[in-house]
Amino acid sequence: MNKILKWTSASVLILVMSGCATNRDPSDELSSLESQYNQLAAQGFVAEYAPVALKEAEETIAKAKKLEEKREDKSLISHQQYLAKLKLDTALEIAKQKRAEAAIGNAEVRRKDALLSAKEREANALRNRAETAEYNVTQLEATAREMSAKADALAKTLEDFSAKQSERGLVLTMGNILFELNKSDLKPGAERTLEKVAAFLAEYANRSVLVEGFTDGLGSADYNQTLSEKRAEAVVAELKRLGISSSRLSAKGYGEDYPVASNSTDAGRQQNRRVELIIANQDQTAVAPRQR
Repeated sequence: MNKILKWTSASVLILVMSGCATNRDPSDELSSLESQYNQLAAQGFVAEYAPVALKEAEETIAKAKKLEEKREDKSLISHQQYLAKLKLDTALEIAKQKRAEAAIGNAEVRRKDALLSAKEREANALRNRAETAEYNVTQLEATAREMSAKADALAKTLEDFSAKQSERGLVLTMGNILFELNKSDLKPGAERTLEKVAAFLAEYANRSVLVEGFTDGLGSADYNQTLSEKRAEAVVAELKRLGISSSRLSAKGYGEDYPVASNSTDAGRQQNRRVELIIANQDQTAVAPRQR
């Protein structure tokens, strides 16, 4: 009976030990190798350009795992892990090199193709640019003529109002219809004038507008500068209120600079007291301010 008990206990012990060996978790080093392998395998270019080296790395990792499960000598396991790491690194380097060589080859093919058709493409591009430029110029000229015609018609309906085309854009000049002498508040009724101007600007919604203020030569230069700025800003504020986008509008005051008539006469000074709206010639192009 004692012999039977001893034999049974020994059998149970063997089974327990066997179970422990079978279910033993891989070491950290082996887990790291398996993780590295999975990452490389997930990168398609490694499997594409270095399939043999990647397969050898997989097999070496499997050998290391079996050695661990069998509790073989640690030096054997370490050596196998070292080989697995080396094969993984080798697979990656081979894949990188072959991918680079393939990229160079593809680039060379593309370069030759580009050289073969460069003249034809260049000729087509030049022809297209010429046609586009001609079309754009025609369109711009037509739009400029349309703007000028509408501005002339608008000017005829308003007192002391003129319109002319310039290098900076279409210039709408308003004399004494907006402000009283030495005042920067809009006159009663000036809003109706600016309503018509706003309606005109709304037809060219992508063009920027610069509002410039000017005074006569009476008074100090500082006073005239401030007055011209306030008048330009007052016009901008009213145009914003009338629905013109603030992103299109800017104001600039020049004081008594840039007179259009002599300041020695009442008539000349009246002409110099003015506000000018310059509407850009081209869409989305800001109007350049005057250079003093």
